[in-house]
Amino acid sequence: MAAVYDNRLKKNMLLQCDPTVIYALEQNDSYNGTLTLKDLRFSSPYNTYLHAGLPPGPIGNPGEASLRAALNPEPTNYLYFVANTQGGHFFAARWWNITKMWPNITGS
Repeated sequence: MAAVYDNRLKKNMLLQCDPTVIYALEQNDSYNGTLTLKDLRFSSPYNTYLHAGLPPGPIGNPGEASLRAALNPEPTNYLYFVANTQGGHFFAARWWNITKMWPNITGS
């Protein structure tokens, strides 16, 4: 995941990081456990669907492995990822490839 965010920052893409939106909603006592499209438009400097670059401050306390990954991301061309139903993620270089994975993610 660190490589995806690193690649997106290098390309000046929005990070579109769900946990930043969740953090913003939690700070507003508005998070109910599920993100909606409306939530992705929630006005906050932490919302990386609306604001480019890194959020203005930390949203959590990362562990050592996460910090090491951020300092030395694996070389990859991935720009997108989405959670699967087994606790992992699907990664892709193009959005189109992620959308083709939806049946594997949703079970439909």
